[in-house]
Amino acid sequence: MRLRVFTLPNALNVAGRHPPDWFEWSTVVECPRCGGEVAFAEAKKLKAGIYQCPHCRIPIKSLTARRRPDQIVRLKLQCQCGFKDEKKPDKYDFEKYQWIEDNFGRIVKERDLWYPKDKIFLGEKTRELLSNGYKYFYELFTKRNLLSLMILSNAIKQLQFEDPRTQEMFFFIFSSTLRGTNKFCFIPQKWQGGRPSDWPGHDYWTPNVPLEWRVWGYFERCYKKIIRGKTYSQDEIGNYWEEAKSFSNITDSKSNCYLFAKSATDLKEIPDESVDVIITDPPYGANVNYTELSDFWTIWLRDIIGVRNGLIDNTKEAIENKYQGKGSKEYRQLMYEIFKECYRVLKPNRWLVMTFHNRNFKVWNAIHLAVHDAGFVWSEKDGMIYQGPISPYTNTYNLRAAGSMLGDFILSYKKAEKPPGEKWVEEVEVGKKIKDMARQAIEYHGGAKLTTIYMRVMPFLLNSELLDQIKESDLESYLRKDFVKRDDKWYLKEHIDEKTDSLLDKAIEEYAPVKTRLESIIRRFLYQCKTATMDEILRVVYSRLINSNAAEYEEIVHVVNRICAKVKGKGIREAWQLKEDRDRGLLFRTIEEKMEKYKYSEESEHDVMIEQLVKIGKSKGYDSHIGLTEQKKYKEFKELSIPMGSNVQFGLNEIAFNRVREIDVLWVKGISIVAALEVEKSREVAPEIAKFRELFAATPALNIPTYLVVPDKLEGNAKKKIGSLANRRDGLTERIRYVLFSDIQNKKDVDIDKIAKEVI
Repeated sequence: MRLRVFTLPNALNVAGRHPPDWFEWSTVVECPRCGGEVAFAEAKKLKAGIYQCPHCRIPIKSLTARRRPDQIVRLKLQCQCGFKDEKKPDKYDFEKYQWIEDNFGRIVKERDLWYPKDKIFLGEKTRELLSNGYKYFYELFTKRNLLSLMILSNAIKQLQFEDPRTQEMFFFIFSSTLRGTNKFCFIPQKWQGGRPSDWPGHDYWTPNVPLEWRVWGYFERCYKKIIRGKTYSQDEIGNYWEEAKSFSNITDSKSNCYLFAKSATDLKEIPDESVDVIITDPPYGANVNYTELSDFWTIWLRDIIGVRNGLIDNTKEAIENKYQGKGSKEYRQLMYEIFKECYRVLKPNRWLVMTFHNRNFKVWNAIHLAVHDAGFVWSEKDGMIYQGPISPYTNTYNLRAAGSMLGDFILSYKKAEKPPGEKWVEEVEVGKKIKDMARQAIEYHGGAKLTTIYMRVMPFLLNSELLDQIKESDLESYLRKDFVKRDDKWYLKEHIDEKTDSLLDKAIEEYAPVKTRLESIIRRFLYQCKTATMDEILRVVYSRLINSNAAEYEEIVHVVNRICAKVKGKGIREAWQLKEDRDRGLLFRTIEEKMEKYKYSEESEHDVMIEQLVKIGKSKGYDSHIGLTEQKKYKEFKELSIPMGSNVQFGLNEIAFNRVREIDVLWVKGISIVAALEVEKSREVAPEIAKFRELFAATPALNIPTYLVVPDKLEGNAKKKIGSLANRRDGLTERIRYVLFSDIQNKKDVDIDKIAKEVI
């Protein structure tokens, strides 16, 4: 089928001329000092929204400078014969566009064309348009494209089909064309390889150098995409899909899909307890202003979608938008109404699953409270998993910036048999719980922000019906009793010098468990892939450290900057590489290859040696228990390790049992510990020896062979530390022997007792 439409001058290939694919325009202003004309496309850009006058060289702000008519500065030709090139506009191009400007009103009147004349309303996103001088939505198109869209829309309305859905499909293609033929399009200089981009963001941002995409060419592109999509759908789904006329049709007939567009605050079409699972991607606070952005399309399609005045009724839109009179309270209430309906239609003990990728603490709070108040239960243990992003979309405008959240957290809530009743918790218990969890957060992060502590406390508050009763300000009153605040973080009192009232150790954060874990995760990841973008690093970290163990974005960036260097990635993207890898120019492959060819970082050597000790123990018929701290770092270590049961089983008191389970590797035979091996991971060696000291202090009569496994280059340091006066006095020198990395590296048959060395 061929769609016949009227054409405009410069829309046909006549006498060797071919219509350009696109025209690049430039905002033009008057210099406030010299009065000269400044085209931003040709002026030096100093920073966002500020350009340098080429005449007197003063900075000019785009928002405050006096506007002059925009100008065409470049166009692209791509002929059917294969020729393509870019050029500056010539006299012919200017004359043709001026002809459209001069004859616009006449053409509209003669052909009885229609276009939306709706005013731009004041809103969260539309205010930027108003501040840039736009008053009507139609001003967001050049006169040429506006006229082309009118002709195209009118032609589609005149089409006659047996199935009205075919005409709807053409309007769907038309709506796609609207996206790429407005003034929001531009050519990014440092993104997408310099290819044109159509409306990339969740906003009404108008670039100073916009792109005018030819309507007919863009419509054809969208048409071909629809054909490809429908072909794929037919091949993969075929006739399986059958739309139901009502919800009851799904179970009473062959229908398998029931579609309706309305607010989820009222799902009266669906009976009580009739749905098996609910999967949703809810709106996140003020993240995306859906109705404000959708109005750009609905004003064109009002007759097709049944929106009388062209603007969507946003009364029930769950969002934070001050122009709609909705704050966090109103947002939470609307989300509650939605989840309450979800609770009603869901079958007992079934699941509500939602995706979530917003970092705003208040939005987390509102979502969790709304779901909880509706009667759902969330498990802090397994109610959250991470799903990585779809790779083709990881470089979109909204996600490409380093630090933007990629992928989604999948949150699962179970419908309780009955809405949870009030659970009273004594104030003393609340205070004790908050103190314990706050201390964990502070120790874990080496000083924690209030929001970090609050996130760790949240599961307890949620399950205790206290989350909506305790605010961040209330939480501070509990913290002041036991902790000290410096700047925006809370610290343990023992970290503060009473005389100077300052932190005893400014470097305390460097030794926080979270940063140790972060460094280990990032190093292991980069050993495998060599280089990675910040987004890829974030994705790995967020998938490993979740819930109460989650790291703050600033902590991740701090560790990356400390151990990595920026290098050139694929295309124009920046990547990160371990500094030692960059300096040595190493290309790491598998762990075995690394051990044979290269020198490693301390953290990597430590982890590899633990794996090697487990292999050696297995060859001797021993099971291995890996230290609990190490198990928490990597799931692989947890899989390699055996559980140890109780202290009674091994004949140890509780203190000794807790300490022995922190040793890096224990070889176990039945209920006997055959050997305890601690792998050195710092140049000090002292921390590893301290573990043995604490173990023997708890159980002086303990008779377990203990070994310190150290790099060859640190043999002297190990001998010195083991043979220190304090260790000789306490008898530790005789009880601890050491083993060199080279004695066990890549070796299958090793007798630890024979190769271990004593300090005399």
